[in-house]
Amino acid sequence: MSDPHARGTLSAKVQWSKVPTVVQKTIADNADGGNIEEIEKKTEIIGFKMTSIYEADVRKTDGSKIEIKIGEKGKLIAIDKD
Repeated sequence: MSDPHARGTLSAKVQWSKVPTVVQKTIADNADGGNIEEIEKKTEIIGFKMTSIYEADVRKTDGSKIEIKIGEKGKLIAIDKD
């Protein structure tokens, strides 16, 4: 019998205090002084390995929104603009 979670993505909201320090630093470095509205941790299978990705929704000072995607070791993956 196969694991029902073996395909797709698992995700959950995460409090700032539970985000690894290296991920916090990458978020802060790329938020441009904006307000972090929500952080979500997603676990995906990439190359047959379970990988965690953090996604931070940020409202910048000009009112625009961005989503910052960071790997579990603090590496910036992408910044998506709304």
